[in-house]
Amino acid sequence: MPIQFLILFRIHYICPFYALTNIYCPGCGGTRALLALLDGNIRLSVHENPAVLVLGICCMLYTLEKILKSQNRLVKLLPRNPIFWGILIALWIIWDVFRNLIPELMPLT
Repeated sequence: MPIQFLILFRIHYICPFYALTNIYCPGCGGTRALLALLDGNIRLSVHENPAVLVLGICCMLYTLEKILKSQNRLVKLLPRNPIFWGILIALWIIWDVFRNLIPELMPLT
């Protein structure tokens, strides 16, 4: 129900962290990225917040793993290496810092 409401009325809220600090948090642009992704606009979604696409892909792979496991097929689609996840989180943090410094990377508000 909440996603349909957001899609129907295109309601965007102001991030409390941004309102207080004037700095984009790692989640800023996430709602707009999700709406753009649901509209099929992958380019805009990645511009708003690439973490939404990455997390969406991870969720789909995890769900597919569970479906295959329920059919007695043990397939590992998501990496299990902690180094991979550490690099992914480090890239997210680096991206978040750079998007606060480079105007072209800032979410479209």
